[in-house]
Amino acid sequence: MLIGLIFCQSASAESYAPDCAVFINTSTDWTRTQSIEKFDPSLGVLTKVVLTANACASQSFKIDNEDSEGQSYKVTSNAKLTTPMPDGSTLTIDLDLGYREFFLEEDSDPGYGDFEGDDSYSFFEKKCDEIVKEFDDPAALAAWIGVGRLNFVTSTKGTANIDGPGNYDSRIRTFGEEKICVTYYYKTCNDDNACTTDSVVDNKCVHTPITCDDKNACTDDSCNPATGCVYTPITCDDSNPCTADSCNPATGCVYTPITCDDKNACTEDSCDPATGCVYTPIVCDDKDACTEDSCYPVKGCVYTPITCDDENACTEDSCDPATGCVNTPIVCDDKDACTEDSCDPVKGCVYTPITCDDKNACTEDSCDPDTGCVYTPITCDDSNPCTADSCDPAKGCVFTPIVCDDKDACTEDSCDPVKGCVFTPIVCDDGDPCTTDECVDGKCVFTPIDCDDGDPCTIDRCVDGKCVFTPMVCDDGDPCTSDACVDGVCVHTPITNCNCASKCPWSIRNDLYTASCTEVKEVSAIEGILANDPAAVAVSNPESITIDPKYGTIEVHEDGSFVYDPTGARGLYNGVYVIFKYSATNGYCEAKNQGTAKIQVRCKR
Repeated sequence: MLIGLIFCQSASAESYAPDCAVFINTSTDWTRTQSIEKFDPSLGVLTKVVLTANACASQSFKIDNEDSEGQSYKVTSNAKLTTPMPDGSTLTIDLDLGYREFFLEEDSDPGYGDFEGDDSYSFFEKKCDEIVKEFDDPAALAAWIGVGRLNFVTSTKGTANIDGPGNYDSRIRTFGEEKICVTYYYKTCNDDNACTTDSVVDNKCVHTPITCDDKNACTDDSCNPATGCVYTPITCDDSNPCTADSCNPATGCVYTPITCDDKNACTEDSCDPATGCVYTPIVCDDKDACTEDSCYPVKGCVYTPITCDDENACTEDSCDPATGCVNTPIVCDDKDACTEDSCDPVKGCVYTPITCDDKNACTEDSCDPDTGCVYTPITCDDSNPCTADSCDPAKGCVFTPIVCDDKDACTEDSCDPVKGCVFTPIVCDDGDPCTTDECVDGKCVFTPIDCDDGDPCTIDRCVDGKCVFTPMVCDDGDPCTSDACVDGVCVHTPITNCNCASKCPWSIRNDLYTASCTEVKEVSAIEGILANDPAAVAVSNPESITIDPKYGTIEVHEDGSFVYDPTGARGLYNGVYVIFKYSATNGYCEAKNQGTAKIQVRCKR
């Protein structure tokens, strides 16, 4: 949302428009808070607010027939944007996105909506509208005035009502955009009188006379309606050239004796009431033969010592008031055994450091000012337990890596710079809970868990680390035999006087249901999976029937009733088919095929 304030006004303008509140191409449904700068009361009295709202909505619509027959559909689309106004009214923009009727051929892609071909239909529609609203009631205008911003909470709702008897899959996206702009109309509070201050109180002009007082005793204070306050300076003059005439804003005229100073230290300064300042030259003489006497206007008398410099840095130069310059040779000695002492006529004393080097990389070379060169053996220690430390006179410190080996093939040998040698056991894990894992001679050995309950009529296996013993199934599909397992062998014993050949074989029909992706679906036996199979009397092993867990859970009962629960499902979307298979008996034999039940899930948009 782009919010700002732009003042587009000249000195005589009586209106201005702050930046508009805008949101662009936002998917419905939603609620947004927008804001516009309030009217600045310092500009004048607000007389009217004109609000212009421009809104557009667009809808992308796709439908795919999932029915085995062609179906007719009707679609009504619209969008509504509502915004409460500061005066309690509501700004509503209704956008009709059209009414359509169409026929879709039978589903050409069962179980999958591709939104293509004669079994699908699509359209894109966009509509815009503008509403202008004025506010000029004083009570309503109060909410628009002040510091800060005025919030607008806009709610948008997009709908597409589909009327049709068949099963279908749809993709509908509705977008909305809106721009709210205001223009403030006002009158200024300027009475063109510079002797009043103009202000706005409770959205009314107030003109308050100003007080002209500059708190200055040196001016006469007055006010001119055209120009404002006038402060006329007074004149202070005592006709005395030895005083400086001035005025103190707190006390009035002040006559201060002047200071006669020609900024020349070579004169004595005084003042004559008749003629003014008088400057008399002084005489400079210090009676010292070792100085040159002179006078400078800035410093006054200056007694400059003469320079005794033979331009030899190896002598100390001085002056005797009686005899003149004296140049005494200096002694260069810094009392440091680490330097060679000499004197250069240009530079003076020179102390040249001596070089201490025993050509041994295993010593630290230095010099002691008292004794001279010192060669101190260095310590080679890198604080690393993974190296052997030594010193080579030619190279210096040598840090040789050590070898860590515990002679155990089932450990990984390494060295830690802090701890030293580390021997880490090799981890053998094949991720199979049905094996015991171990390391033998450096190789991982995975031994399967032995599951045997000693019963030849069970199938023994390991599942997730636990032994599972599944009874053998001895069913030859013949309703005229009794089936059993004996010592691991299936035995089928003929039933005396059995006559059920007329009831077998038989087939199961498939079933189709619909359900919500957010509500539990309960189906009774009357409408259950056996309802369209007159020969069926019971579902076989209903407790073993399951669905893909990403679509939820299914609970099937022997009488054909079932409960579908989408709670916790993570893979549902509008139009997906949840499928499960089942077997049934007619009291004599099992059906020759499995039945397939489909549940098409509908998700509200």
